[in-house]
This record gives sequence, C-alpha cells and structure tokens, in this order.
Amino acid sequence: MIVKGSFEYLTLAIYGEIVAEQPLVHLYEPRALLPQDPEPLSEPLDPSQSADPTALARSLLALIPNAPSLPSAIRLMFCLKPTEDDWDDPDFPHIYANLDNDSEDYDLESIVTNLDRPMPDDVSTDTVNRFVERLVEFVDSPGSSDQAYSIANALNLSASQNPQFSQALLDALDLPTIFTTTTLAESPTLTCLTNASSNALIARHFYTKTNLLSSIEEALANSRTGENTLLPSLNLLKSRILGWKTFEDALSNTQANFASAAQLVYDVGQDEQALGNWLASMIMHDDIVAKVSENPILPDSAKPPPVLFGDGDADGPVGHDEFVAFVRACVGVASVLGVLAWADSVGNDDCRERALAVIHLWQGIEGYREIVNHLFLLRQLTRRLKWITTDNDPPRHSGLLAEKVLFQLVTLSSPQTILNEEMIETVLALEQPLAFISESERLALRKLALVADDGVPAAVEELCFDFGGAGFEFSVRRLRVLRVSIAVVARELSSSLSSNSNSEYGYGADWTLLEAFWNERSYGFVDRLIDLFVLLSADLTTHFQTLLLPPLPEPKPNPNAQTHTHLIDQLFSTARELLVLLETLIPIFGGVSARGVRRLVSAIVDVLCCAEAAAEIWVTARAQVQTRQRGYGMYGGGGAVINGARRVRGVGVRVLAGFVGREVVLEPGRGGAEVVLRALLVAGLGGDGGGSEKDLVGRVGQVFGLVDYVLPSEGPESVPESLDSGDVMDAGSQERSVAGEAELEHEKDRQYWVLNVLPHVLPELRMFMRVLTLEDRVHLVRRLVRLDRGAIGIGEWILVEEVKEVLGVLRGVVGGQQLLIDTLSDGEGDNDGGGEEEQEREVRRAERMVQLYKVYMSLKFLLALAEPAALQTDLTGTTATAMKEQSTSEWFFAAIEATPELSSLLGQVLLLLLEGQYTSPPLAALIRLFAKNVASFGASNGSDEGADVDVDVRIVLLLGLIRLAQADVTGVLAGDYVLDMVTKTNVEESVAWGVSVGGGMVDALRVEVGRLCVVCAEHASVESGLEGIMMSVQVGEVVLGILEWLCSERTQGRGEWKVRARVLKGVSLSTLGALCDALVVMFPQKEEVVDHIRARVTVDEDEEEEIVPIPVELPESLSLSLSSVSTLLANSRHTRDRSGDYAHAHAHHAPTTTTSNLGAGQGLGRPSTPKGGQKTPDILGTIISPPTALLRSPAATGLTKTYANNDFRSLRQVPSARLNTSRLPSMHVDDFENGAVAGPAAVSGASVSPLIVPIPMTDVSAFGGLLNMG
Repeated sequence: MIVKGSFEYLTLAIYGEIVAEQPLVHLYEPRALLPQDPEPLSEPLDPSQSADPTALARSLLALIPNAPSLPSAIRLMFCLKPTEDDWDDPDFPHIYANLDNDSEDYDLESIVTNLDRPMPDDVSTDTVNRFVERLVEFVDSPGSSDQAYSIANALNLSASQNPQFSQALLDALDLPTIFTTTTLAESPTLTCLTNASSNALIARHFYTKTNLLSSIEEALANSRTGENTLLPSLNLLKSRILGWKTFEDALSNTQANFASAAQLVYDVGQDEQALGNWLASMIMHDDIVAKVSENPILPDSAKPPPVLFGDGDADGPVGHDEFVAFVRACVGVASVLGVLAWADSVGNDDCRERALAVIHLWQGIEGYREIVNHLFLLRQLTRRLKWITTDNDPPRHSGLLAEKVLFQLVTLSSPQTILNEEMIETVLALEQPLAFISESERLALRKLALVADDGVPAAVEELCFDFGGAGFEFSVRRLRVLRVSIAVVARELSSSLSSNSNSEYGYGADWTLLEAFWNERSYGFVDRLIDLFVLLSADLTTHFQTLLLPPLPEPKPNPNAQTHTHLIDQLFSTARELLVLLETLIPIFGGVSARGVRRLVSAIVDVLCCAEAAAEIWVTARAQVQTRQRGYGMYGGGGAVINGARRVRGVGVRVLAGFVGREVVLEPGRGGAEVVLRALLVAGLGGDGGGSEKDLVGRVGQVFGLVDYVLPSEGPESVPESLDSGDVMDAGSQERSVAGEAELEHEKDRQYWVLNVLPHVLPELRMFMRVLTLEDRVHLVRRLVRLDRGAIGIGEWILVEEVKEVLGVLRGVVGGQQLLIDTLSDGEGDNDGGGEEEQEREVRRAERMVQLYKVYMSLKFLLALAEPAALQTDLTGTTATAMKEQSTSEWFFAAIEATPELSSLLGQVLLLLLEGQYTSPPLAALIRLFAKNVASFGASNGSDEGADVDVDVRIVLLLGLIRLAQADVTGVLAGDYVLDMVTKTNVEESVAWGVSVGGGMVDALRVEVGRLCVVCAEHASVESGLEGIMMSVQVGEVVLGILEWLCSERTQGRGEWKVRARVLKGVSLSTLGALCDALVVMFPQKEEVVDHIRARVTVDEDEEEEIVPIPVELPESLSLSLSSVSTLLANSRHTRDRSGDYAHAHAHHAPTTTTSNLGAGQGLGRPSTPKGGQKTPDILGTIISPPTALLRSPAATGLTKTYANNDFRSLRQVPSARLNTSRLPSMHVDDFENGAVAGPAAVSGASVSPLIVPIPMTDVSAFGGLLNMG
C-alpha cells in the first residue's frame, strides 16, 4: 500500500487475525485436496431447468437493435431464408408475404412462391382463409406429381409460420387424393413432406386423419424389387410422422419410450428446414408448450440433461423428468444457435460474442455438449464458424471463442463431426495467426481433415499402419486419426447398405475396402482390425496396471493428469468404435479364424476388465478432480471416461453374442459358440500368460458375467408387442405364432449347446469353476442343469468332480495332519537350523488351513444345491432370503440316486470327516438332508472304479446323526432321523456288509453310541427326579431306540455283528447304569425295555479309558497372516528344486494339485529346466548315464566341456541355429549363482513385497490363480 499526499496525521485501521510466523518446511509432504462438488449452472444459463427455455435466446436477441421476434429470427435463419434483395431492403426484417394479392396471373406455383416470405405475426383469420380458398381453387383432382410437389412445398413453408395457417391448409385440402402412391414417387415431394412433418400439427394430421402412412407402406412394398433410391426418403418420412407420435406421448406419459422420442430431435437436427419447423412447433404451438409446462421445475434439481443421442446410448434408464429436461435443453440450445446465426448475419459482435461464450460453456457440460455438437454440424452454422475464425483481423474475442468452439467440436466429440464436408473445409481453411489454436494443434486437426477428405484409401492406410507389435503406446493424436479412419470405413459401409437393395450388403463397399487394403499389401482386413483391437486392449491394460488411483489433485492444475484421463477416454472410444466396425464387417467378409476369435475374445475380456476398473476408480471421491482447462470443461474428464467404459461394455457383449449362434462355424466341426466359450473360460483363468499382472478376482467376475450372458436363456425371448389396431392380420393369432417360433428356436439353441458345445469344454469349465465365488458357482451349476435337462448329465459330472476333489483334499489333510504333528514334535527344543524348519512348519499350517477352508466351501456348495428352497438361506449363512432361483434339491438327490459313484464318493467324504472329528454347520445340515432323503442312496455292492474303499452311505449317515446328537443333547432337533434310520431303513444290512469288508463300521458304531451314552448321562441326574434331567425328550427317545435296536433279535443279512456291537466302547458300567435310571424316570412305561437293555448291553473295560478326541471346527473364513502368505510364496519357488525336502519326502501324503502349483501364474522366480520325476535307478544307470558327481569331478574334464564365469550364460544368447543341438540350455547356473550371492539365510528369510501379496484375503476366490486349490 502506498500513501502519498499532504496531511497532518493519518489513521489506519487494520482488521483481521494475527498470523503467526510459519515454521520452516524442511520436507515436502503431499496432501490431497478435498473433492468439491461441481458448481451448477446458474438458472439463466440452464434452459433445462427453466420454465421458459427460450428466455436466454430472447435476452441475447434483445442486444441487437431493430431485431425481429425470436420466432421470426428462427424462421428467417432456418426456414424462409431472405434473398439478397430482401437484405438490402430498408424495411428488412419486417418484410412479409402479400396474402391479399388478387392478381389474375396467379396459378398454383405462383401462389405457393408467395409463401417464401413470412406472414405477419398479427395476420387476421379472414386473410388466411381467403388465401387458402384461392389456393384450393388451383388444386385438381386427381392431381399430378407437379401439383403434389407444390402442395407439399406449401405445407413445408407453412410449418414454421402461424399455426392457424397450417391448420387452415390441412382442413381445406383433400390430402389422400393428392398424395397417392404415384405422386409419392418423386424425391422432392418426399423431402418437402418430411420437413413439413417436423411440425407437430402437420404430423398429427398425417397419422390421424389421412391414409398417408398406408400410401407410404404401399410405395415401400412396390420399391422392394430392383434398385430404388426412394427407399431412404420413404423410410425417413414414415419415421418422422411416427416419431412425432412417440414424442408427443413421451411429453405426458411417464412410461413412454424416451430413447425413441429423442430420436426425433436427433433426426430434425440434421436439416435446417426440419429444425426450424420443429422449433417453431415447440415455441408457437400452445398445446405443445402446455405439455412441456405441465412438468414443474424441481427446486434442487440442478442436474445437466441426460445424454439421449450422440455417441452412445443413455446413461442408464431415463425418467420422465429427465426427458423433459432434455427437451427444454434442446429448445434452449437451438434457440441460441438461431440467435447466433442472426447476430452473425447482421454483424452484431456483442450478441455474437455472448452467444459463442454460452455455447462454449455448454460444450464443457455433458448433456449440453452432445446437443451443441450435433446441431453445429448444420451447414449454415459450420460455415459461420469458418467465417468468424478466418475473418478475425483485427482479433476479436468472438474469433477466440469461435476457435475454442471449433477445437472442441473436432477433438472432443464423435469422429462423425470431421466427416462433415463443411467441417472439412472449415478445418482446412485455418491458417496462422490464430488466437487460440496452436500450430501443432492446427496440424493435428488438418491431419484429421485430410484423412476424412481422402476417404477410404487414406483410412485404410492409417488402419494398416505398422505399430510395431505388442507394447505400442498410443498417443491422443494417433487415436484421433484411428477414430476418423474407422468412421470413414463405417460411413462407406453404411451408405452402401442403405442405398442398394439388390444385394444383402450392397454393391461397391466391400470391393472398395478390399481394393484399398490390397494396395497396402497387407493381410486380411478383419484380421488386421482384430490385431489393432488387441493392441488397444494391451495399451489399456498397461494403463490400468499402474493406475491404481488417478493422479491426486495439486494446488495448481495438473495438465498431465487431465491428458492421461483424456487418453484413456480416447482408448475406450476407439475400442468401442473398432468393435462396432468389426461387428459390421465380419458378416460381410467372413472368414474369421478360430485363432482370431480367441484373440478377440481375450482382448474383449481385457477391455471389459479395464472398463470395470475405470467405473470403480473415477466414481470415487479421489477421482473427482475439478478443472476448468480448455478441452475438459468444468466437470472434468472423469464422466467421459465412465461413459466410454460403460458403452464399450455393451458393444463388447454384443460382439460376443454374435459369435455364439448355432449357424456360426469357424472351423470344420467347431462352431463359434465352442470357441468363444473356451476362450472365455481360459481368459478367466489368466491363461493368456499375463495373469500375474492383472486383477484376477475382477477378471474372474467379468468372465463369469460374460459366460452367463452367452449361455442360452432359460426361455424364449419376449414376444413382440401386438400390432396396431389398423393391421389386417389378427394380432392374437400372430402373437401366438411368433411365440411358437421363438420357443422352437430356443429349443434348437438349447440342444445345440448341450450336444455340440458343452461336452467339448468340460475340462476348462471345471477349472474355471474352481476360481469362482460360492454364489457364482451355484448360479452357474443351476444354469447348466436347467439347460441340460438331463441330456448329457453335466450337472452330475460337476458333482462327481467336486466330491472327488474334496475326497482328495481330505485324504491329503488327514495324512498331512499327522506329518504336521510329527514335524512339530521333532522341532521342539531344537533351535539348530530353526529358520528353515520354522518355515516348513509355517507352510504346513498355512496349507492345512487353506485345504480345510476348501473343504468347508465345498460343503457349502453341496448344501446350496441340496437344500430345498423353503430352507435355503443366503450363502453367507446369516439371514434367510427369498430365493430368486428355482431350487435344485430334487435334481440333486435324483442325481445321487442315478449315479452310484456319486453316492459312494459322498459316503467316503462323510466318513473321512467323521474320522477326522471335523464339524461345521454345513456338514450338520448336509447329514440331516441326506438322512431325510436316504432312499436316494443305494446299497453298495462292491468297489467303484477309482475308489480305494467303498462305503455304504446309510451307516455313515447313522454315525453322523449320532455324532450330531452328542453336540447338544438338550436341544429338540438333536437326534433327528436317527430312529428312522434304525427302524425304517435296512441299515442293518449296511452294517453287516461293513463287517464283511473290514469290520470298522461296527467299532465306529460302538464308539459313537458309547460317547452318546456318556454325554446323555452327564445331563441326567435322577437324584432330583425328572427336574434334574437336562436331556431333551427327543434325545432320550433316540438313545432308548438305539439301545433297543442293538438288543433286538431281528436281523437282516448277517446278524452276528450285533453281539459285538452291544459291547459299547468309551463308557463305564456305572455311567451306563445311571443313563438307564434316567431313561426309566423319563419313560416309565418303557421300564421293561430298559431292564432288557441292562441285561444285554455291556462295556469293554479295557477300552473304557480312551480319551475322547477334540472336535475340529472347519474354518468359515480364510484368514492368513502376511508372513504365512509370504512363506507359501517363497516355498513355492524353492520346494521342487531342493532334493530330500518335505515335498519330495512326503509326496504320497499330500495332494499334488496344491503343492506343485502353489505359485502358478504368479511369475515368481527365474525359469528353470524342469526336473524329472522320482525314478528308481536301474542297474545299468552308472554305466549308461554316469551320475552327476562323476561328470563334475576333475577327472572327467575331457569328457565334457566346462564353463567358467559367464560363458554358460553367454552361450544361451547365441542363436539356436548356431548351436549343434535343439535343446535349450539350462538355467540352473543362474539359480545357483543367485542362491550363492544371497546365501541360505537370505533365501529362507527373504521378505515378499506387500505389493505382490493380495491382502486381505477374505474369500477363497482371491486365491483362484494364486494357490490353484483343488
């Protein structure tokens, strides 16, 4: 502050807080800025939230002196363009048509030409009626084509004027006699009628009071044969008339089809005349204005309009309020563009500058951006941008704003923008000096324009550009060129398809593309596009491998972060447009190999995984980086990335669906569905070799969703809605016919998948199911079962494989448990070499925990399939939920009954669980369910193939039920189905058969009954009478029933086993007597039965003191410490290369599927030459193949070549063609040297970086590819 002057005294008042001296900062600590909500548009600048969406345009128009009204300005700019003489007239723009001219020289053409000028806004009704009466006098019946054109032109010229004039014309003319099938065969007439139908009044009259739609249908039917250029015009007229019907319904109907209604606005925005007519209806027609005004403006709804047209679909479902906001936004934007055109025409720079500023602001807001960019492609508006940017000397602010608008139109919108001829001329006309666009940006824009201008040859040349293979990093400029090239090819195909009806795909387009491609001397066009898509997916994957979080905002704008966001947006957009092009080209060219489809499927999976990651990253608070830099708008680039990711997902799924039809054959005997399904399953397992660098859990989820999508639906697709009442066919019969055809097609698809697809992918399907979450596994099995319907038994096969896997795991756990005990006991008190022994013990503990959790999850999987719908709970086991899917309980037990192997395997699994004293809620529920449906388990007659011991499930279930009763003898549910097992089933035969194959079942029965008696006796004190007995009545009945059954003389089969079974184990005579006393108190009427039991049942005194084992609870969740995971990973690198270690010494105790693949897919350690299996040396081994020690001895130096220092490694770098051997050199030298440098301590105690350890691990699916369980 500087104070100067002449004064006697000076008083200064300083307000504020005292600021303490800031401490000196020695170390910079980055801090993230808190996310801020985007500032909403102010009400005057937001037409979508304004009761009068034209208010902004009217205020801008008021800046121009002597300006016409807004409807007149729109009419003059878009519909009734003034002539040069009119512009020079002093009364302009207030020059109107002379409706009172009574000249006798008038004819129909002259009177219609008089309508080229607008009518006065205050024209009287009498004047309009007299003019219409005079026009009708010149109409003949039947009319000619020239007359039809004149009437269509008159309707078109009246569409943007006073509504009463259009209504008078429609009421006075007999349109059915004027517009017949013959007169509609003229393209100018159709164009005028289409533009006139952009008016609500005229379109409503066409589809309610005339048969014009019928005439159009008849003309279309007559034009089906032969080449006919009228087809596009006829279809456009039909869609315009019906579009207004849908649009009007959407203004008042909350359940209307808003996407189809928005298509009308998109279509009229492609033609100036149509846009002017539509806008005049939205402003001047009282009924339309009233419908829009019926929807109130919510006070807190400061949300931009939805994206309902443009590059992609709407962002999710659109409600009625959002659609009305979209309509208001379209009206407001179109009105401002009309004012901009008027301001530029009269040269008013103040209004032009403000209009361009508003438009530039809208370009930075999603929803408005798409509307502005679409309407700016009108020929007049694009040319005005060219005039403003090129005539900017001296520089004006309006020229700067025009350059900004032009730059965003070309770079941040759809590549269709640059395909516009006027836009190409505008970009090519740019020359320095420019106020905003730099020279590098101008050259980039010029490159895009030149590719679009040259057409297909230049586009194919860019698509065939050699990117150098995998690892190429795309730049934003290269991606823009690719998008324009793809758009050029797509336009060529689209124009050929729509302009020709003789061929299914048209003439010329395919040949033009092939010829351009041959000129580039490249291979197949479709294969080249697939290669390009693979490169795009690899580049996207690279970004998301390192982009764990988007760049944090800094105190000042970070252009690099926003450039990265824009790059990812361009990658998603390019991938999506390339997929759309492939979807179009593949049916035309065909010839896609199975290898190409596999690569395409894998790349699609990668892109969809990146899309999912983008949706998760950019919706977080840390990604809400606000910026106002040019090109990204006030809402940042996150929204564009999310929308691009969402749109590419939809296209990717659609492309996959196109390959799975039963008519698609990629190779002889191999259909597209088989190739796609196998490629998806392999991609879900990370089989492309890049699994270690990808989010495996997210990838599995994405692949599961795709597999669920490509599988045939469970029923035929929904039947289309019935036809309108005017159709001649009976709607009900047609609907039934369509339903029957749909059901037949669905049945054919189902049979094709069951018989020709699923049997060929069973190994991949089983491997994929291992890495799925429990909910997804159950859902997939239910889908496959309903799809199969018992044809090939795929569900039964999955059950057998699952139970086999559990059985193998249990055998390994039972064997490994004793080894773990021995290892722990051997290691007690021994500290020598403690590091390695402790590591091995840690590995054993962690492996056992993982395997037990695997068993627990398998039991839950079986329970989810076996449990009836009424009893099912959610798979977390916490709360009961209403099942959305049909229960598979009936199928489950029918499969057991029809598959003896499955019954036997289940018995073995249950027996191992009981022997290991394992308990868990799913196991208890399964035992009860199996006992309830014991009839599904047949008696065993021998050993099944591949089973070591065959077990009758009935006796195992009896043992399990007795074990469950021991857990809680006070509960009312304890002992369910026990009495049924011993009284209603032939379990005696099962026990007798068990005696014949080994006798272990009788001993197990003695132990379980004895333990049950001990537990019941502990809860039964007869000193206090009945009140002292805590045992429930149900359990008492069970104990009494079992003992009575053992003492009964009734036998089935071999009955001698009962004599041994009556000698209980683990219970004393006093305990048994106390139990009998309690049973007498509980059941006085059974005293004789109890006395009989006292006399027959005895105990083995030698086995009385046996220690009751402690039950082991299966873990319900997998929780491993980071050190345990690190130890597992470290052990996986060294176990197989150490001779004499635990894995080799005890390989027969543990399943190889767990230890051998512990680190599969993780990329840990250096590659090494695989070791051979454990082979027994033969007697001639030392003669034919000397041992390694002999070859390494100094005496053997003449027998083989020795290497020193790095000679061995250098040898590996020599091309294999120069070596006299086809065997690749070993890499053990590297492992040996690395181990020698690190030392034993470093190897055993090496820490694993937490960046490569997946934590926390709350679900076994997180170990899908990591531990390869099963």
